[in-house]
Amino acid sequence: MIIYLTKSAMNYYDLKTPENMQNPFVAETCRKVIDSERGDELLEWGGKLTFFDSRPCLLLVNLKTYMTIFLIDLKYEHVEFAANLLAEYLLDIFKNEKKIKNRLLRLFSEHKICVFTRLENRSIVAKLNSIERVFFQRELFDDFIRNGIFHTKELNNYFNTERVTRIKKNGVIDYQFPIDIFREIILERYSNLI
Repeated sequence: MIIYLTKSAMNYYDLKTPENMQNPFVAETCRKVIDSERGDELLEWGGKLTFFDSRPCLLLVNLKTYMTIFLIDLKYEHVEFAANLLAEYLLDIFKNEKKIKNRLLRLFSEHKICVFTRLENRSIVAKLNSIERVFFQRELFDDFIRNGIFHTKELNNYFNTERVTRIKKNGVIDYQFPIDIFREIILERYSNLI
């Protein structure tokens, strides 16, 4: 899995691209993951650093399906757990769909390494900026705070099940829920699973 991050996110979390890594073994492993998984948009996520109540948050969007995942309060020392949190939130979104959960688990078992590198896809940067604007301008976060606790799972569910996204499919513009696009793609990829 590849998480492409904006320059500010790479700098904030002090992440290095493979070219700038000190350890040659780690650099080579990262290069191999990028080479083998680049272009498989289901495995590619764009990410942007934003701040919520002075807390660092990583906003992630899947390049193929536009599934949106917020990693709220992802501190510098916890960035290594970003992929695990992403997997946890995806599994939570599909918690009532055994077929999809099984396919997600298969996907995670086949792609065990997550690599961070620089985001250069301008359309994904625009998508991330748009989602950030919606989240902060409408003050949606207030809907997910109760008794001083922020309910991130509910936020991630909301963004993928109750908000449509604009997609271009075979040259035709359409509007769909990200969860439906993701479901369709992963069912197609693992059509041989029960």
